[in-house]
Amino acid sequence: MLQLQAPAKVNWFLKVLGKRQDGYHNILSLMQKISLQDLLIFEELKNDIVVEGDFEIEKEKNLVYRAAMSLREHSGCQKGARIILKKAIPVEAGLGGGSSDAAMTLLGLNRLWGLRMGGPELLRLGALLGSDVPFFISSSPLALVKGRGDVVVPMAVKTLRYWLLLLKPPFGVSTAEAYSSLNLKNGIELPDVERLLTDTLKALQGDTDLFRRVLQNDLEEVVFEMFPELRNLKNLLTETGALGASLAGSGSTVFGVFPQRQDAIKAAERIKQEDRGLDFLICHTL
Repeated sequence: MLQLQAPAKVNWFLKVLGKRQDGYHNILSLMQKISLQDLLIFEELKNDIVVEGDFEIEKEKNLVYRAAMSLREHSGCQKGARIILKKAIPVEAGLGGGSSDAAMTLLGLNRLWGLRMGGPELLRLGALLGSDVPFFISSSPLALVKGRGDVVVPMAVKTLRYWLLLLKPPFGVSTAEAYSSLNLKNGIELPDVERLLTDTLKALQGDTDLFRRVLQNDLEEVVFEMFPELRNLKNLLTETGALGASLAGSGSTVFGVFPQRQDAIKAAERIKQEDRGLDFLICHTL
């Protein structure tokens, strides 16, 4: 039996640079793994792929099942597995839970079945499953992600631990719908990559005044138009002391950045005074 933790992520910045001919979008994003994690337990079976967990999704649409089948077909391996998935990361939240689960499935079954498949091969396989999967296959907790998510550049820098207050409303946001709603006809200016990356790393290393400027997400405009309450949550986080706040991926989670855990707890207590039907999650950067 093998157990692996599948971490969630936040995007410190997410720039959408244009639509590709394959239907995906080219992005530029600095991604960070966080301590909010699902748990996957792997047991070898003779033939079948069985995925168990407290969730309702068709087997063929489950990213864990798809990842397992993809690895088996690619490798020619005939072994099976029982995969128990214990979810903690909310779905349709912009936190990459499904992609992280798929990545850990590839890594876990590669070990369980003794395939000895290398990292580059797993990255290519993961990219076929989803745009965020290669980032989670990478061992780096912080990376610059480019292309459609298939180019992962680890950031080998020492950063401080920051605490995050995640506000998850009782609805999700479809990633596909968020991207399809983007108006790219007018073009999006290519960001000053070097400056944006440098300033974000400075913020993560302690220059906290930079957070409100470097936290950028090009999906916010369309998602906030669809769900105005998410804009209100972002403003509420900054009003309760967050160093900065942003939509997580395509949403629906909004997160605030705090220097200490107690600061995040105090902010959560203040926001809980109003009944908004939110889930409150406090975690930290890895």
